[in-house]
Amino acid sequence: MTGPELNSLAEILYAALRRHPHLGNVLTHIAAQKWQRVEEALGQLLDPSAEPERFSPVARNLLELICDNRGTTGRIMQPFFFGTVAHVAGEDARTKLETRLRALRALAAQDVKAWAGRASRREDAEAAGPTPAHLSPLDPGPAFQGVAS
Repeated sequence: MTGPELNSLAEILYAALRRHPHLGNVLTHIAAQKWQRVEEALGQLLDPSAEPERFSPVARNLLELICDNRGTTGRIMQPFFFGTVAHVAGEDARTKLETRLRALRALAAQDVKAWAGRASRREDAEAAGPTPAHLSPLDPGPAFQGVAS
């Protein structure tokens, strides 16, 4: 799809989601009543050069709702979103977009797991207390005395 086609699709999806009684309500809460955030999130998700680590929190939530098919909202969102894409842009465009969004979701999930792992290791280190001065990363200790850097 070209840039103008993607913009048109984003506008149609935005309007369709906003008009849907349940999805519109959920997205209003996710975006803190700022629908411009939803519009920006749709733009991020439809951007062919999108990188999930640069997604806004609203884009991440929307991607999860679209792809994960969890809970009432996910079970409503997935067929509604992809059905709207198929109706507007055709079945081929729907298939391509679904494949790409699922790949982005997998990358985003890996990114979240990696972040959680880093946070967990940091919390473990903080719980262990301060690093003794003789083990400080800034001071290599006596074993390295006289070794040229």
